[in-house]
Amino acid sequence: MLKPQASATRELIGLDGLWLFALDHQLQPEPWKSTLETRLEAAVPASYNDLFADQTIRDHVGLVWYQRTVRVPRGWSEQRIMLRFDAATHAAAVYVNDTLVAEHV
Repeated sequence: MLKPQASATRELIGLDGLWLFALDHQLQPEPWKSTLETRLEAAVPASYNDLFADQTIRDHVGLVWYQRTVRVPRGWSEQRIMLRFDAATHAAAVYVNDTLVAEHV
């Protein structure tokens, strides 16, 4: 599938960069309803198993959480906004604020 390209009629915001990161078992219930309680940050895109020296993270198989604040341009109000994730493998759930907006397995 071709990646969208910015044009006169399409604005894009890249979500690459540092995101808050936590292993699922380290979190409070319903972590999508508040800021993740973590000091860890992970680069996106990347494989989190390769980013950390901590053996627990390097060997982890299971759920993890990424969180980031994104500023949406004022001009996008009342517009349809598409989210594209290029490397969400196995399973993913995407929340905007505390609303589940997409998931896949």
